Amino acid sequence: MSNHKPGGVDKGTLWRRFMPFLPLVGAVAVCIVILLPFSRQPVQAFMDICLYPLASRAGLSATLIRVTPIAACALGTIVAWKSGLYYLGFDGCYLAGALATTLMALFCPMPAWAFLPLSLMAAFALAGLWALPVGWLRARFGGSEVLTSLMLNYVAVLIVQYTVTGPIRAGQDLPETRLFPATTWLPRLPGLHAHWGIAVVAACAVAVAVVLYRLNAGYFMRMTGLNMRAARHAGMNVGAIMVTVCAVAGGLAGMGGWADTLGLQHRLIDGVGVGIGFHGIVVAILCAMEPLAVLPVAFVYAGLMVGAQAMQRDFQVPAAIINIFESLLVLAVMAMPILKQRYGAGAKDHA
Repeated sequence: MSNHKPGGVDKGTLWRRFMPFLPLVGAVAVCIVILLPFSRQPVQAFMDICLYPLASRAGLSATLIRVTPIAACALGTIVAWKSGLYYLGFDGCYLAGALATTLMALFCPMPAWAFLPLSLMAAFALAGLWALPVGWLRARFGGSEVLTSLMLNYVAVLIVQYTVTGPIRAGQDLPETRLFPATTWLPRLPGLHAHWGIAVVAACAVAVAVVLYRLNAGYFMRMTGLNMRAARHAGMNVGAIMVTVCAVAGGLAGMGGWADTLGLQHRLIDGVGVGIGFHGIVVAILCAMEPLAVLPVAFVYAGLMVGAQAMQRDFQVPAAIINIFESLLVLAVMAMPILKQRYGAGAKDHA
């Protein structure tokens, strides 16, 4: 028999409702404790992380700039992982998109109205071609997409290093290309330093959601991800789906390289985009593989990174501490559904 009183909520029910959020509260508390040796105002330092991305125009602009490539890689992760392919080579796809954009900007002069869409298609195409062999190897020989995609990341890094230190180097001491013509730059958002690449990624998020949940192609992808053997028995061409999915996922990540190259750096630089693909994977996990949730989750995640830099500047606290908090945050979010399921079932038994 339940101890629930009419018109009220007993302590057991309140505890079960609050329990799933304990990991998140614990992550925040641990972060504040870690800040104690570095700052006499740990709570204020932590609040600087949370508020700076929204409290100033510079913080908001920096956050939106970081959101764009992270969200693009997160969308690629969702497309691949929903289809049962645990592709991890989004750093390489990002670099392939950046390289395609660079070659277009330096060697294909044209009006801005034509350059922006054509360079976007070029970045998507080259990044998709970069990822395509991973899907083909998995479909044809059963090769591990995890291993092959990770190895291709290193190949992409070396190719970019070769190009910016050799054939298209600007002739200076730094390993980078010359500045792109101003007509190739992405326009800025009104009143902000951030660019319109965020709008392109937002449109892609809607498109991915429509494909996954409204079209037959999305049904085939999700069916393949749930059970490849059942998909084959149902008559689906699983091999073709794998190859196509890898190409599309890589192309989406390549759009992040397109946006950063035209909207932020305006040139190709050695070492650009290091780790951006793994940030996208984390965001995809945090938003439970839901494409429409990518942008808000990526905004929070990027805001933490920007806020950490502000905290370092304002309180002389190492920005690396935010890496600890981000890791705790991921673990907390992954633990919440488990606790919710467990104590939710307990609530039913208790009733």
